[in-house]
Amino acid sequence: MKCQCKFKVTIYKGIIDYLLSSTHFTLKDIANHTGSPISSIRSIYHDQTIPSHFSSEIALTRLYQIILDIQMNKNKLHSDSE
Repeated sequence: MKCQCKFKVTIYKGIIDYLLSSTHFTLKDIANHTGSPISSIRSIYHDQTIPSHFSSEIALTRLYQIILDIQMNKNKLHSDSE
């Protein structure tokens, strides 16, 4: 049975979109970094459903936070050098 919570799936899909667009990560890379099966990441990204066994929510949000921190630090260094 799949979770159809549109709010959560919208957030997770947005996180995945951001990771794909701001890094060289693939869906497989995101799955590896979060300890998720690739099928779960694909289900969220392509089918917009969260599998009931998806247990990597914290890891996905942590990965997102790490990438955001890296991007903000990179931007700060760039602006400080101007």
